[in-house]
Amino acid sequence: MKKYLCFLLLFCLGCQTTSSKSEQTLRLSINQDPISFDPRQGGDDITSMVLGLLFDGLVKEENGEIKNNLASHIEISENGLIYIFKLKNTFWSNGEKVTAYDFEQSWKRIIDPRFETHYSYMLYTIKNARAANANEKPLNDVGIWALDEHTLKVELEHPAPYFLHQLLRPSFAPVYYKLDQTFPNWTHPKEKRYVSNGAFLLDFYEDNDEVILKKNPYYHEVEKVHLNKIHFAIIDSPTTVFDLFMSKELDWFGYPTSDISQELIDSAKKSYPIHPLNICSVNIVEFNTRVFPFSNAHIRKALTLALNRKKITQSRSINEKIATSFLPPQTQLQKKPYFKDCDSKQALWHLEQGLKELNLKKSDLDHITLGFGSSENNNRTAQILQQQWQKTLGIHIDLHPFEWKVFFDLLGTENVPFGMYTWSSELNDPICNLNLFQYEDNYLNSSGWSDPGYAALLEMSDSCKHIKKRKQMLHLAEKILMDAMPICPLYYKKEIYFKKDNLHGIEISKMGDVNFKYAYFK
Repeated sequence: MKKYLCFLLLFCLGCQTTSSKSEQTLRLSINQDPISFDPRQGGDDITSMVLGLLFDGLVKEENGEIKNNLASHIEISENGLIYIFKLKNTFWSNGEKVTAYDFEQSWKRIIDPRFETHYSYMLYTIKNARAANANEKPLNDVGIWALDEHTLKVELEHPAPYFLHQLLRPSFAPVYYKLDQTFPNWTHPKEKRYVSNGAFLLDFYEDNDEVILKKNPYYHEVEKVHLNKIHFAIIDSPTTVFDLFMSKELDWFGYPTSDISQELIDSAKKSYPIHPLNICSVNIVEFNTRVFPFSNAHIRKALTLALNRKKITQSRSINEKIATSFLPPQTQLQKKPYFKDCDSKQALWHLEQGLKELNLKKSDLDHITLGFGSSENNNRTAQILQQQWQKTLGIHIDLHPFEWKVFFDLLGTENVPFGMYTWSSELNDPICNLNLFQYEDNYLNSSGWSDPGYAALLEMSDSCKHIKKRKQMLHLAEKILMDAMPICPLYYKKEIYFKKDNLHGIEISKMGDVNFKYAYFK
């Protein structure tokens, strides 16, 4: 609270309403500390947003299309396995040249099983990356080679029409490998050695307080960057963020920087236009199929079919669509629902079958704990789920809100036998969601569910060059997934944001990623 009061005082004394325009300083809030300032280690929405301002990769997205960024030319072999990237002359924030060797070493470091990251799986498209990450092959066998300073060669495990889209993620940005080899802790702000190649530099960071970025004079498109600084105040209270926004001390309120409740939406839209945003995300409940009672498919189906998703979305009042699939509308393979919403009759039948198979009484299912990340919206949704399961099935589910990091650490353990969260697609391709369940040992597969037929279809789709046949394979895999129901889809998320009227230049991708890189005040 003391830090927050100091922050508020600073804005009141030194950052009046006109300062954003005259100083080109963007004032934002984020509801958590970035997990890491290393692009190889951070993948959540907040961290990815900050890393996207600090680092640039080979490609970028403009108007929904992939364009060259640090790459001046990209050559793809006829079989779709070999990619040759020719690099532009660009520089690190210390003035050193960005080279193909930086990319090679950065990517191989993510794959190295000794390197601490949850995002090595993102590079499994590359030849031998998965085997090397499992210690089955040496890193030298991975299909990544710097042929010279300006030429990077990449060989894929299989043709991947989405590979260039993958390169948009922070995991594929380079790090300055000479520094990384000499000072492994260079990403810790207190080391004062931080080097990046993006539009902004890390100027200041204090835990649970603020992050300050400043313009990078060595950025390869510095003439397009109008902001001199970006201030992120770390505030986990949506009400506090709302108050600061309404008092003109913040320039943005809502997605992706902070949670926003319906009450705050109703208040904010009295003074500012509301900006709805369809993002490529689905809110789900994920069952841990390795533990009681969710090892039983009937129990999973009973809880899934018992829910009235329309009532859940009505409680949110932002016209969200109910979900009966794990794939969001942008990548859906089947228009027909996989199950009927609020099918009480079938839910009770599956409950009866599950209890028989497990030799249990209904009361034995009472007080199983649903975990979720704590927020006003999540708390409300979880309470609705609890009420509906009680009403339809006669089962009392306990609710346990966690801090986000704690929740994801516990998800998939006996402490959180099932959990509610939002899965955001990183690619505009069904494989992004379906891959989550391809391997039981995937760190992100908290359900522990896997199926040989499912995995085989995904592997076959990887080598299929025929677009229609590939979709058919993915569709069959999705049917297997939805029949097993290791996850319970709830609704497709829609997000809301408000901004100051004189803030322009915000870029929003097809996937719903918000980019402040070229923002400016007019």
